[in-house]
Amino acid sequence: MIKRGVKKPRDAASVLAHLGGPHRGNLSTLGLLDELPAGVTDTQIKHIVQQPTFTALARQLIAIHLCTDDPWPIGESREEAAPDRHDVVWRVQRERIEEALGILLSESLAGTDVHALTPYLRALFAALDRGCRDVAASMRLALSESDGGFSWAGHTLELAAISSVERHLAALRSKGRASAAERERWQQEYLDAFLYRNEKIELPDLELRTLIPYREIFVEPDAAMLQMDVSGSSDTTGTREPVSRLHFADMLDALDRTVILGDPGAGKSTVSQVLACQWCERGKGVAFLLKVRQIRFSRGGVNLVEEIERALRDLYQKPAPPGMVEELLLNGSALVIFDGLDEVPTTVRGRDVSDVIEAASNVYPLSRFVVTSRRLGYSSVRLDQELFCDYVLRPFNDGQVKEYVGKWFVRRAGGRDATVDQLVENFMEHSKTITDLRQNPLMLAVICLLHAGYNEIPRSRPKIYKKCVELLLRTWDSHRGIGDPVWDIEAFEVVLAEIAYHTLLTPEYQYGMTESQVREVAAKNLLQEAVPDRATAVQLARRMIDLCRGRAWMFTDVVGGIPGEERYSFTHQSFQEYFAAQYLVRHADSPEQVGDEITRNIVSGRLEIFSQICLSLASGKFQYGASLVYHHCLAANSGRSAAEDAALVEFLAKSADIIMLNGSALQLTADRVVQCLTKGTHAQFAKHLLRADFRHADSMQGMVAQAFVRFRDDRPSEFVRIMNTNLWAWENCLQEGVIGLTGELGFAGRLSRLFEGGLYYLRGGGESCTAMWLMRRLADPATDQPTRDRCARILEQLAALTPDDIVPEDAPTPPYALFKGSERSSRTVSTALLRSPRYSVDARAGLAYLTMAFCELMAQNQPGVIAESHSVLNDFMRARTLRQPARLPEGVGHLPRKDQERIRSWAAGDIDFFEWADESVAVS
Repeated sequence: MIKRGVKKPRDAASVLAHLGGPHRGNLSTLGLLDELPAGVTDTQIKHIVQQPTFTALARQLIAIHLCTDDPWPIGESREEAAPDRHDVVWRVQRERIEEALGILLSESLAGTDVHALTPYLRALFAALDRGCRDVAASMRLALSESDGGFSWAGHTLELAAISSVERHLAALRSKGRASAAERERWQQEYLDAFLYRNEKIELPDLELRTLIPYREIFVEPDAAMLQMDVSGSSDTTGTREPVSRLHFADMLDALDRTVILGDPGAGKSTVSQVLACQWCERGKGVAFLLKVRQIRFSRGGVNLVEEIERALRDLYQKPAPPGMVEELLLNGSALVIFDGLDEVPTTVRGRDVSDVIEAASNVYPLSRFVVTSRRLGYSSVRLDQELFCDYVLRPFNDGQVKEYVGKWFVRRAGGRDATVDQLVENFMEHSKTITDLRQNPLMLAVICLLHAGYNEIPRSRPKIYKKCVELLLRTWDSHRGIGDPVWDIEAFEVVLAEIAYHTLLTPEYQYGMTESQVREVAAKNLLQEAVPDRATAVQLARRMIDLCRGRAWMFTDVVGGIPGEERYSFTHQSFQEYFAAQYLVRHADSPEQVGDEITRNIVSGRLEIFSQICLSLASGKFQYGASLVYHHCLAANSGRSAAEDAALVEFLAKSADIIMLNGSALQLTADRVVQCLTKGTHAQFAKHLLRADFRHADSMQGMVAQAFVRFRDDRPSEFVRIMNTNLWAWENCLQEGVIGLTGELGFAGRLSRLFEGGLYYLRGGGESCTAMWLMRRLADPATDQPTRDRCARILEQLAALTPDDIVPEDAPTPPYALFKGSERSSRTVSTALLRSPRYSVDARAGLAYLTMAFCELMAQNQPGVIAESHSVLNDFMRARTLRQPARLPEGVGHLPRKDQERIRSWAAGDIDFFEWADESVAVS
């Protein structure tokens, strides 16, 4: 498994982390009570055993035992198992560790006679030695299936850990070493200063620098361990596959030599900052957080201790006592984080930085090291895979997005209330069109900020992208101290537009442009549009590249190379498509030219977002721009296949809600969608136009109906087929007055069809079924007269079609929405009945039949929901339940005699509209 890269040699570190023993402060000293000097208690010894210096010595002893060749049983003395195989290393290191333990005891038990401690020291060291041997034996057993486990030990412990014993002892011996009280006091002061500086994380904001405690906004991401690359390939795209998943809650305990990779904006820096805070908060030790771009590299490299001491002095105003940093690194108390391996200064080679980190991890084998970097291009600076484990941060799933948005709105509102939950639901719904952006933590924060500014997410992608560009370029990077405040954002966009167009559509540049190519494009555009001479253009082009290099937010270097030849591209394809669309529309001479480019891409099955943005930008350049593009694209198909034509129609239908279109373009789109119904099952095309949240939902329902009118005139038999096989189409045409319940379609007594909700399912909202649509229009005093008249005609037809001998139909399965809002539905039906006297007697009879069917459905699905407060409706229900026709409303007596007889028979339980599996339900 190790050779395949599925399992890693350093798994031994995780084995050690899960074993109990002296290295975790667990050592029984009860058997040593007789050796305790006078005045020393076992409680004091237990406190010493849990100190970092003691656990560090234990880990070094484990390393020595683990790296010897002769195994021995758990609990057996090494001297007994192999008395003739003591080598020099064993004897020397045993003496060094025992001496270090003696210094620790003397310091911790100040005032105790040194000579009196000597017997106890020997006994304690012997117990420690036995405990470490047992841990080493357990590790050997756990790693017996992995030869690489011992390779890991040999590489990271035999050479590094054993050699660190000497330096650790030297640090403990140092005459200038601060007292235990001074060290403890400094460490606490530093922890307080570290948390004060790092427990708040920065959020993008339009004006103010916003810092908030990470607990209030941070959402734990998931990570995946990447497969080891044993092929020796350059892997510049960072496409190694994940082999196992790691939850953030487990990440702190898994830290050893860890690389955290992620896409731009994935939250690498935030994750490392939170890990550092939690390391300190949970008492694991101290954290040293180093920004790679701020490290002072020299030709000879960098001294880690000096760099940490400089940060302590300059950033935290807490200079460490002499030798303190070295000691913390040696005893394993330190978590060292190198944040931003991809942000190395231009004067330093990335590979040199990696060498420094690898060397530091070997010099201080007991401390933990974490490195963050972009995934793209990491292979050129990859840390030793035998030492470091690579994890990649996964994009947010919907649950994580929802959690973050909830925290964001709670913070903005100053607390959680009912409006916050509604805001979150609205955000999730409105951001469905940009799921690719909201999965990225940084972009999600930006979108939340835009939502706050608009009180909604702009429907137009170009507006979203433009605001994101302004926020990321002008505000976010300037607050981070890496931007250029004098840079002209409009000039930058012109340059990026041409680069995006070529890298998106020209195969030669699909992997990005070299630095020299970017510089040439930038200089050309700047000279043409923004500056007076080439020298200035070249200077600004270089500044643009410097701004982008290593920023990893929108456009940056993605693949390393020799200086000046690194490749640059867009970190998010969404931004690449936005800028490419800007270039296309900006250079287009007519809407038809834009339409031709859109058609080519859509029928080829590519660049849907790019095409959608082109549509939106066309409205800003040409008068009636997007509408003219629609007319051009929806004209004669110019030899396209049926599948290609359907793809184009679906794209335009999907885009109609977020593009500014006139009525002519919308009607033409509706016509083409209806025509596609004859070419296959393309109901989803209509779904795009008839969605309940469509910008012009009511008007569009009428346009679709008019499209069916024209279709009926051209192909009457096909129209009948569609009406009979597509319930949503039948309901749409019925509600808009295109068809009635009578005529060639026929109704055949199918009252159930009015309750089935085909249009509701297609729209994803609105009225639950046509029956409720009728009731709502009759109950609402604001309903216009033409709609009232249309509803009345439908009810009259319903009365006319109801046979004298009613035969129960199969019961419908109405949408759940009908019953979820049953109280509201019941109130609506009751109100419609109260307003019925203004209609003809036939319409009132049809309304009564509809009410009776509603009562049967409620008795089956929501018994008891119709209350006395619903007056007339309750009279129908009680008459039916009690089988007492006399309880029917008085108005029934004013209906035609044949209708009275049917209604009374229904109330008596003699007839049913629907056939139920359990017949008792119909009369219950």
